[in-house]
Amino acid sequence: MFPVEFVVVGTPVSWRSGNKRRKKKWKQAIVAALEQATKLPLKAPIDEVRVHIRYYYSKESTVLDLDNLSKPVLDAMNRRVYDDDSQICDLWIDRVDVRSAVALHEAPQNVVDVIQSATEFLYINVASAGVRES
Repeated sequence: MFPVEFVVVGTPVSWRSGNKRRKKKWKQAIVAALEQATKLPLKAPIDEVRVHIRYYYSKESTVLDLDNLSKPVLDAMNRRVYDDDSQICDLWIDRVDVRSAVALHEAPQNVVDVIQSATEFLYINVASAGVRES
């Protein structure tokens, strides 16, 4: 069950985007990638989780603000990976140029597979952080 690790191919859509249709399609793409990588529904953890989102981007594209790209991702995982995003106690978001050496350094195999063919994508990892304190 945990950690949950998956890749979403495509250009992320910002939480601040005024295009509701585009945001909805992006969330659907996140859910589809999650479903392909795992067996849903996952049993939601009763503890806190740590989330890592890495944005692999191309220098030719507009680079999104990391805080604005995370919200649709976290919302799409609600009730699928965790009960509510209030369970997230540690959120790590970073970006890497898809053509840089850093992109391949210690990258998970699913990322290495996608780097060859995609110009932009997200790598998402959700892990248990331990038991939640009351």
